[in-house]
Amino acid sequence: MSIVNTGPGDVITVGPLGPALAGTATGTLVKTPTLDVVRLIVPAGKAIPEHKATGIMAVHCLEGAVDFTTGGQTRRLDAGQLL
Repeated sequence: MSIVNTGPGDVITVGPLGPALAGTATGTLVKTPTLDVVRLIVPAGKAIPEHKATGIMAVHCLEGAVDFTTGGQTRRLDAGQLL
């Protein structure tokens, strides 16, 4: 996973990647002692292993759709939806 070096006041893009999606790797966008913002690229038809995080986790589907399981329930997120 690559880490993008950002600092206070830096502007980063977190919108859909469109045609650039295929050439973009999963990576950390922001990392502080209390917050990690990660862009996770999951190709269609692929699954990722279960992940546990301390604290609160939010999942935002930027494009496409994803089935996300938490608390024993699977929910479908479509582009633009946040869980």
